[in-house]
Amino acid sequence: MSGEDVRRNEAYERPCRAVWAFGAVAVVLGSLWVSGCITKYDTFSQGIGVGECGSVLDVLEEDLVVGVVCGDVVCSPLESCVEEKCRVVGCGDGECGEGEGCGNCPGDCGGECIQSGFVRIEPGTFWMGSPAGEGEACPVGYGGGGCDGSGAGETIAEGPMTIRGDEPLHQVTLTRAIEMKAAEVTQEEWRRGLEPWTGSEWNPSNFKNCGGSCPVERVSWYDVIAFLNLKSLSSGLKPCYSIEDVVCRTASTDVGSDYYKCMRNSMAGIGSANVSLNGVESVYDCEGYRLPTEAEWEYAARAGHDSAYSGGLEMDAGHWECEVPFGLTELGWYCGSGDGKSSAAVGGKAANDWGLYDMHGNVWEWCWDGWDGLPYETDAATDPDGQAGWSERVVRGGSFVAKAQDLRSGNRARADRQAFRVDVGFRYCRTLKW
Repeated sequence: MSGEDVRRNEAYERPCRAVWAFGAVAVVLGSLWVSGCITKYDTFSQGIGVGECGSVLDVLEEDLVVGVVCGDVVCSPLESCVEEKCRVVGCGDGECGEGEGCGNCPGDCGGECIQSGFVRIEPGTFWMGSPAGEGEACPVGYGGGGCDGSGAGETIAEGPMTIRGDEPLHQVTLTRAIEMKAAEVTQEEWRRGLEPWTGSEWNPSNFKNCGGSCPVERVSWYDVIAFLNLKSLSSGLKPCYSIEDVVCRTASTDVGSDYYKCMRNSMAGIGSANVSLNGVESVYDCEGYRLPTEAEWEYAARAGHDSAYSGGLEMDAGHWECEVPFGLTELGWYCGSGDGKSSAAVGGKAANDWGLYDMHGNVWEWCWDGWDGLPYETDAATDPDGQAGWSERVVRGGSFVAKAQDLRSGNRARADRQAFRVDVGFRYCRTLKW
């Protein structure tokens, strides 16, 4: 292996391996000798295997990529990068000890390990959608306002957006616990996540001057899917998505299934691709990182509330758009809380009751679901995942230029998969086993 093979991690005195080795790697079925340990090469997706020594191996042409970059070292899949040091991830309300990871920590901590910067969200049932307005009866069991009948309150319907009728109230049950990013993915996280795979820095964001702690934007749905596959591989997880027939945005360059080749400045991201689930029937069954479904996103945004916004804040007739003062200015960046000229650093507003930031405003967030623009079915649903084959994908949450009505937890919008907009970014999640 060329270059510096092993560095010593100061936090736990564990060897970390360097990121790149150029032109010196040959694929050997069975095993590969790397940094003094035998590493099995068992392919599970697109020529990528997981090493016994805790590093991810990717043999792509003549380049070897290992692990998660953390300063000048590489963390194991069971560690997070905190202040440029590899740290053992948190575990529920406790913390994994030295030498423990997500495979052996749950017995000690009472649940699966939750990484730093993530929030555990338990399964549950909630009301998805928004009230239809005066004169319409609330569904039986609905406790929110904005309608007459069972559970009627003094609040009004959630704004003119509901006139189009695509948000009918219905009960949804989510059966799987997830860990979800507490904040939107930042420009710095995007850069660090891609650099080991591409050998270059690519930040497509329009608002680079906002800084590395601001959300990455101008990323298409395809770009995000590719980023999450690479994130999974770097963490030793089976990728959620199969990505084939990939064409880069620049010069319509066809790269087949080597989607990582589009994720650099010269290629400007992915223009088109065929995306499907990677060996699972449902997106909820994925092992690796993924976009939340629309239902998961709204469940997380509501954080136990039926109100228009998190924390019990309701819409009222005087605050459809940018009018202030209004309690929404404490929760998110939108036309009433900023100058509308740029996104802002993530986590700058109050978190919701489950510890999630920027669920209202800053940038719209991509979801997994396809959507044809028609209303929900009103029957109760379990683990819904939208219309996978539809070209337009759901975006949620509103943005720094959006109006108050667009930031409602129940508000729906959509964009083409190849769209890259200055007001659209993402956060991601992972299905937990326990």
